[in-house]
Amino acid sequence: MLNFPFEKESVQRLEQDGFTLVELLVVILFATILGTLIAPSFVGLLNRIRLNEAASATYEVMRSAQIEAQRQKLDIQASFRQDPTDATKLQYAIHPVLKDVNGNRTGNGIPANPGWQQGGRAVIEDDNINGRCPTTFQKSSSSPICATPGPYYVTFNYFGEALNLGKITLSTGSTAVRRCVTVSTLIGTLNTGLNNECD
Repeated sequence: MLNFPFEKESVQRLEQDGFTLVELLVVILFATILGTLIAPSFVGLLNRIRLNEAASATYEVMRSAQIEAQRQKLDIQASFRQDPTDATKLQYAIHPVLKDVNGNRTGNGIPANPGWQQGGRAVIEDDNINGRCPTTFQKSSSSPICATPGPYYVTFNYFGEALNLGKITLSTGSTAVRRCVTVSTLIGTLNTGLNNECD
């Protein structure tokens, strides 16, 4: 009989290749524990990124309305509301103020179809917090502030001056992280803030 020295070695190598069931279970357990620790931080990070994008878009919409008012020599309004089909999305519209034949503002100044556009994933904060409203822009309804959701609006005249002061406060709806955009002076100064700055 022929003796093949590599035969015994190859059989031993086959027995040592791969992982045991216990080793695989340990790796799966470790990955699961690591995933449960990382997932909430990752979701929080995504929510902050979305909120920052929505706040930046809101600022840019107001600034665009201000510039458009100066360019067209008209009263231009930036209007904001929650998307009626998805309450986690913000919508905006930039439009001339709706006026009657005498040149007076008609109601809230928002036309029937102002051309609503998506403004990011955020919720307009309008709940009464410690006797104060986080969003103080004028509302299109005659209801008192904090009673019903917007639309909210800010109007700029042909000099780019704000005809109403206030702020719009945004959140993700489920976290305490907030961002706000404020029209703080009559000359139309726009500021941004976060968390406690939005109170």
